[in-house]
Amino acid sequence: MNLNNFTISTRLAFSTCMTLLILLVVAIFSGIQLNSVGKNSAEIIDIKVASLINVLEAQALMQENGRRITSLILTIQKEARVKDYAAVEVNKKKITTLLKAIEEQSATQEEKNAIEKLKDSRAKFVLSFSKVAALIEQDVQTDAVETLNKEAFPALQDALNDITTLVNIEKLAMEKNGESIKQSISFSSTFSVIFSAIAVIFSALFAVLIAKSIVTPLNKAVNIAICVAEGDLTTRIETG
Repeated sequence: MNLNNFTISTRLAFSTCMTLLILLVVAIFSGIQLNSVGKNSAEIIDIKVASLINVLEAQALMQENGRRITSLILTIQKEARVKDYAAVEVNKKKITTLLKAIEEQSATQEEKNAIEKLKDSRAKFVLSFSKVAALIEQDVQTDAVETLNKEAFPALQDALNDITTLVNIEKLAMEKNGESIKQSISFSSTFSVIFSAIAVIFSALFAVLIAKSIVTPLNKAVNIAICVAEGDLTTRIETG
């Protein structure tokens, strides 16, 4: 394309439009990149935060059930024990629901293995609790206390240790995801800066090309005018 075939105003308008187009492309691309990173980051954070909250809630409910078992040994009134049993059952259902949600939210094999181990230790704790409850209702306090100390408490401690391990895994996963998000944002920002720099360079080169296409003919015209003014009428004016 020969720029000399266009008027000066057309060339300037074309240069301005090309510059604006390049900047628009850079802005759109940068926006798409950052939006994609933001969307992915939000999804990751939502999942991991929800998972960690579920694990911590399950941990608190297990600890509460452990306290209720102890209180059952000391509770004489049957009505009060019935309330404790009911509260324990409600917590058990909540824990089961939470563990299912945690399992669905797990993304790594390490998380899945930790959940399976927790489910096993929790099952042992539930079984030992049932034994203690049965002995209490049979009014065999000595055997109930012995079973509590030998089976229920160790099983509860194993379950709490396993859920603490899961909490640490979730926290570490959140930290890793945080670092990954930072790297993604840094990469997008760097890429946008580089792309913008390239766009500016191309715009500058195009502007120089347009300016040269305008200035060069003007310089020739000035030189011809000077020659004619000095009396040199042999100077030829090239057209086309």
